[in-house]
Amino acid sequence: MTNIYDKEKWEKDRTFSAKPGQQISEDIYNEMFNCMPPKHLSAEAEEKADSIGLYVSAGFMMGEPHSSDNHGSLFMAFGKSGGNYHYLGLAHK
Repeated sequence: MTNIYDKEKWEKDRTFSAKPGQQISEDIYNEMFNCMPPKHLSAEAEEKADSIGLYVSAGFMMGEPHSSDNHGSLFMAFGKSGGNYHYLGLAHK
């Protein structure tokens, strides 16, 4: 059994539930990238990736916020590392 979060898993629970650092399928990465104009990956998102051992060569944040906290809006962040695609978690812009 693979730990890659793919469309089948997404459609099964009907909500995006990948965990920060989890590998995702290329089609999910592309769908998230293409659903709205993306934002540049923030330094905070890159630091989160580094802290879990992912060194991203490319990435983006969703164009609209997912939620917010006391420090402002939080955006879903995605990155590419070593030919694999990952959900990086929520990060500030």
